[in-house]
Amino acid sequence: MGRRELLEMIWSDSLDRKRYPDVARPVVAVFGPRGSGKTSILGELVSRAELQASQPFVSVLNLENLDSGMQSWQLVGKLAYALTSARWTQFGRLKFPRFALGRLITEGKVTTKSPEETQSAIEDILVQARRIGERRDDLAGLVGQLPQLLGLPSLLGAGTVIARAIPSKWLVASLYRTGIEFYRTALRKPPGGGFQALVELREWGQSPRQHGDDLARVLCEAFLADLAANYAHGFRPRNCLVLLDNIDVAVGQRFMSALQAARARRAGRADPLVVVVTSRRIDLSHPSLTTSAESDYVAMWATIPADGSASFADWAARQAGSPHSAVYPVRLTDLSLEHVGHIAAQHFSRGSENIARLVFSLTRGHPWSVAKVLAAYGRLERVSGDLAEPDLRRLFALRCEGDPAGFADLAAKALLLDDLSRVRSQDVVTWAAARDVATGEDCLPATRGIQAQVAALGWLSRGEGHGDAAGAPVLNAWLRRLLLHKLSQLADGRVSWLDTFARLARHAMDDGRLSTDEHYYLLAAGQFSGATGYLNDQFDRLDAEGWIETFNLVTSAPRPSGSPNGVVPAPPRSAQDAQTAHGMLTAELIAEVPPSSELPDSDQHGERWVTIAGMVVARWLWSDPLSDPALRLNPVICNGFRDLARRSPRGGLRLVAEADFYHQDGRP
Repeated sequence: MGRRELLEMIWSDSLDRKRYPDVARPVVAVFGPRGSGKTSILGELVSRAELQASQPFVSVLNLENLDSGMQSWQLVGKLAYALTSARWTQFGRLKFPRFALGRLITEGKVTTKSPEETQSAIEDILVQARRIGERRDDLAGLVGQLPQLLGLPSLLGAGTVIARAIPSKWLVASLYRTGIEFYRTALRKPPGGGFQALVELREWGQSPRQHGDDLARVLCEAFLADLAANYAHGFRPRNCLVLLDNIDVAVGQRFMSALQAARARRAGRADPLVVVVTSRRIDLSHPSLTTSAESDYVAMWATIPADGSASFADWAARQAGSPHSAVYPVRLTDLSLEHVGHIAAQHFSRGSENIARLVFSLTRGHPWSVAKVLAAYGRLERVSGDLAEPDLRRLFALRCEGDPAGFADLAAKALLLDDLSRVRSQDVVTWAAARDVATGEDCLPATRGIQAQVAALGWLSRGEGHGDAAGAPVLNAWLRRLLLHKLSQLADGRVSWLDTFARLARHAMDDGRLSTDEHYYLLAAGQFSGATGYLNDQFDRLDAEGWIETFNLVTSAPRPSGSPNGVVPAPPRSAQDAQTAHGMLTAELIAEVPPSSELPDSDQHGERWVTIAGMVVARWLWSDPLSDPALRLNPVICNGFRDLARRSPRGGLRLVAEADFYHQDGRP
């Protein structure tokens, strides 16, 4: 859902050889935070490839599941074996003699005391290999010399497997002629220096720290040369597809470096390989991306093309500007309200539109979260027969199927906390209380350094900001909501909701920032009267547009989950509806109406103060979609804006327009 342009760019433009013949093919790097749909993209490509008989492909390899010490050329071996172990329609079996010889020399039991002994040992291996067709049952000597040939590390002990993998003398002859000549050229040896190249290759294999990059590049180049040779004759309608999940792990990064270096050495010789990789970190080797700890990850995320603008023409233009990079980075965006509506309609026979709007308000279209929330509400509906307002409110406490944790804890762990150390995962909960991430680290010293870690995972963006904070990086709204829920549940005595927001309020005041920030944090701590007085005073100082912006910012302050009073979370079964909570809090607040000496001259009787007080409480509750899922407070906010419009002739039209937003069931 919502990925059509990206999928077509890969499936039609990159893989179909007729559209762009004899041109370089991209490594499509799909970026996005956890849950953005990266693995689903790979799954969709696998489904298409399984239905396309003429599409050679390597199904999804999750690199997180591989041995952390695996070398990049060993990963290439897995790819070669996957491609050679199937008989592809219109292709037959793909063969990799150059790469196989390189692995044979690199990892075989070859004497390396001197170049002469190394050459003699290699000759012995090749002599034995040439006899496979004559002595298939007597493979003891050869088996010891062929570890992991074409990715068969656990099967080489069985002669029948070798017989199937190398059914005749053909491959051996190719190893001897084609392979040796390839390495002579690749290592830039003079004519007749094939054995000299193999000796040097073996020496590289014996010194991985010193020559590991060169070895990986040459073996990857051999793999590409073999693949190109397989496509050099016959009808070849589709390029080869390789799918790698979580490329940001160490072996994935080494593979990317080797692949780019190999392609650079093959300049001018296009290969038929399309690689699609996924990463939740922007650490891939690419001119516009860097791994520096001081990098502005937020700016880098913004420079990556969004999935909706992905195209082969865009890739070609970028590649022309940076010819040494094969990477085409693409950033997955969140789903739109329309997309969420289509998905909701598949879960609910009635009321799906309202459910979709609520879920979108909560998640902002984060794909994994949309699916999980809709599934959770769907189970509730099947149990109760209908979704009542209290059911909608208790989302965070719902138990997910097959998991003992509540939804909020499960989601916070799955999306971010599992990627952080235990200490950092505790710190990030308090850090999330700040409006912008820089303020969090300034005010809460224990959280310093978190910004770079979270930004590298794609969870920060440029906020609209206000005053001095304009454009400051902010945490993803949905992830922040999940972390604030955890903060509201803390009861260890060391960190609390009230203490955290009180510290942020003092920081905003001491730092000389706008009072807007200060009252935002005080309102989060349940202190209404200061925010009401401030907004009443600002009504005379700002135009209508500026006052609405300030009102919205202050009243968007978070509130503890399940709490009707903003101080202590209420037991789940005693939660009050939005109208009742609004009435109670407003009554308490109006009892504190200041004397006329403290009110602006334009509001000496406090009538406007009372209107704004009711609006502040209503919108503070309304801003949390789980506090007012049925939008019962929209009329209160709407009527408040209409009342203010009567008191402000100059800004009346803008205030009425804002009232109409709430009258038309506007959501946070």
